[in-house]
Amino acid sequence: MPDSSGTTITLHDVAQAAQVSVMTASRALNDSGRIARDTQRRVQEAAARLGYVPNASARRLKGGRTGVLGLIVHDLAPMFAEMANGASEAASESGLDVLLYTTRSNPGRERERVAMVRGGLADGLIIALPRSDDAYLCSLESSAVPVVLINHYAEGKRLSAVRGDNYFGARAAAEHLVGLGHRRIAFLSGDPLSGQSTERQRAYSDVMREAGLPERVVHANFLQRRAFEVTRELLEGPNPPTAVFAANDYSAYGAIDAVKDAGLRVPDDVSVVGFDDVPASAQMHPALTTVRHPFHDLGVEAAKLLLDLLAGRAEPGTVRELPSTLIVRASTAPPGASR
Repeated sequence: MPDSSGTTITLHDVAQAAQVSVMTASRALNDSGRIARDTQRRVQEAAARLGYVPNASARRLKGGRTGVLGLIVHDLAPMFAEMANGASEAASESGLDVLLYTTRSNPGRERERVAMVRGGLADGLIIALPRSDDAYLCSLESSAVPVVLINHYAEGKRLSAVRGDNYFGARAAAEHLVGLGHRRIAFLSGDPLSGQSTERQRAYSDVMREAGLPERVVHANFLQRRAFEVTRELLEGPNPPTAVFAANDYSAYGAIDAVKDAGLRVPDDVSVVGFDDVPASAQMHPALTTVRHPFHDLGVEAAKLLLDLLAGRAEPGTVRELPSTLIVRASTAPPGASR
């Protein structure tokens, strides 16, 4: 790393300042080999004083570790920020740092970031909600760098993953609406490439079939605006739903806006349920009934699994699942509650 004069500080400079050999300086900074504590402290103080930063690529070429975990998220929306905080906390406890990248939900940008990290910038990689086409998943499966996916279902792939319980969380939500007496329940599906949306829709369909009720699935792609449009169409059509189950909270917000725009009330005329429990959901009017995903804990568990893979304590393809919880608030009620 260049110092204030623009000169690059090398390991040789650190060794010279600490009055040790380059080999001793390397061992002291990498915490490898037998080094006297006083010597190690002297080397570390010299490195800090000079502003020395190890070359991650060079260390990898020599078979070393960078001490960094890569984390790729769509953006810094609350759910991803919570995952990042959790992963960072778990990594920090093991003396590692987290290198965070955002993709702005762009599949091409995600692939670029993955390639950069796999090129030697980090020891392992965590990807939140990766895109699901087979060629991409195969490239992750064959990666020399350990990879952990967050909230992803990769059937038939030997990919490690940490995920929230999408199926049973969605079952609880659909059963809640059926239990209130709703018989016309619409489901606003999410991104077709998302395993999360697939699991949530599967749970909805299973509950409808078991209750002997018709399915009404419309595609909203996890988007608030799209959810507003399709909900308005449902409300204006024949046999409008008395309840809407949205595949995520943002779609639920769009559904609530559409109900209000149609001159109706939530939950008196139409009940609405979301999924994720992002922070704003408790502040909605009415407060949103939703399924809480443990985003912070997902980040913690993803980092722990990645560390286990790096240490050989876990096998590639390991999947760990955390429970999701139905949170009942004011946006759901029996049909015709106002009457």
